[in-house]
Amino acid sequence: MINLPVYMQLLDLQQVDMFTESLKSPGTKAQYLIHRKHYLANNPPPITADGKILTKFVISYLSAMKKRGYSYSYRSLALAAIRHYYKSQDEDITLNWDKITSVLGSNDKKYTIEGPTHEQIRLLLNISDIKYRMIILLLASSGMRREGLCQMKLEDMTYLKDYKIYKFRVYPKTSHEYVTYCTPEAAEAIIVYLKKEKPKTYLLPGHHGNEYQSPSGLSVMLR
Repeated sequence: MINLPVYMQLLDLQQVDMFTESLKSPGTKAQYLIHRKHYLANNPPPITADGKILTKFVISYLSAMKKRGYSYSYRSLALAAIRHYYKSQDEDITLNWDKITSVLGSNDKKYTIEGPTHEQIRLLLNISDIKYRMIILLLASSGMRREGLCQMKLEDMTYLKDYKIYKFRVYPKTSHEYVTYCTPEAAEAIIVYLKKEKPKTYLLPGHHGNEYQSPSGLSVMLR
């Protein structure tokens, strides 16, 4: 006789393996698994459903994310994870991805900012102390702005043990609030920093009576 709960757990593990086996980056695996979990928590139609029904559900899911104020990049990552989820299934599932992608809209960026190259980041990491190694890895992997990082409170950081990454609530309790994640490498750097510096309220406490470090001061140090 089949133990149904155990069978369902094994089936779910098999699906997760199929979902992650083609993903090489540990950071990508962790973030895709989180987005997959959030998507499935909204009870999408079964994968055997008609493609039009599935397409309509994905569109409504992404539209709801946009209404809640999630950034373009965060919604794009969610879409990539959802698409990978359906592509990794045994069933031949056909969704209208062009129509789904159009829901994201434009990035609404008025100008382009060129970030540091991988080589420049590597050089910075080679000469950085524990604190600035953590800052560089966190900014590079989370997409967080310097202002958001400086205002980050420890209570708005959650370590996700299963994925070995941190979840961050940026600008909490404001109209600009959003959630982002870092890579396992950045999370490891944060843990090392926390053990050494032992901040009490803010991740980057300020000096001379300031609650947190100013973004301008951080900009000078990162030039």
